Amino acid sequence: MNNCKSRSYYDLLTYNNFGVLQGSIYTITTETIPLPNVANGADVLGAIHANWKNTTQSILGVAGLIGSIAFQPVPKVLARKARERGGDLIDLDEDVDRIILEFNLSYWLNIDDNTVDAATQQLYQNTRNLVTGFQQSGKLPEAYLPLFMNDAYWRQDYFGRLRTADFAREVRTRYDPENFFRDQTKGWKM
Repeated sequence: MNNCKSRSYYDLLTYNNFGVLQGSIYTITTETIPLPNVANGADVLGAIHANWKNTTQSILGVAGLIGSIAFQPVPKVLARKARERGGDLIDLDEDVDRIILEFNLSYWLNIDDNTVDAATQQLYQNTRNLVTGFQQSGKLPEAYLPLFMNDAYWRQDYFGRLRTADFAREVRTRYDPENFFRDQTKGWKM
């Protein structure tokens, strides 16, 4: 199907709502990887896909389960542009092109929360292990690989993966000295 056409930004965004299943519970987790070279791409991406597939299949008894994976390219030119404009919290460098992996699990009933939580943890931990293993074997280059905050699971160590964590602490201390935002959210704690 080709539905490319001119449309408003609002229409573009709401068009994607077909994938939102009202009443479902969603979990999202992420990992960042260096873009593999042609020689190793099938091995690396195949292993990541197999991990996602096997983890999702291991909980097929969860009511209404849908698992998805997205491969989101992050070319190093984005890092250069961010630095040209003064930098940002994620502080990517231009050493490698990257892929942000986004894993989603949706389901119907909160009685399955613990099962999906365990699967989500398994998914991001095994993916991280694959990435570091491929780096150790030379199939992926060593690189700074922070997590993408929009997709990070609440149990992931978002700030621990940032090299700008000290800067983030300074901002928190300056603008939220009473820890209102830290204490009022279920997000990452610094």
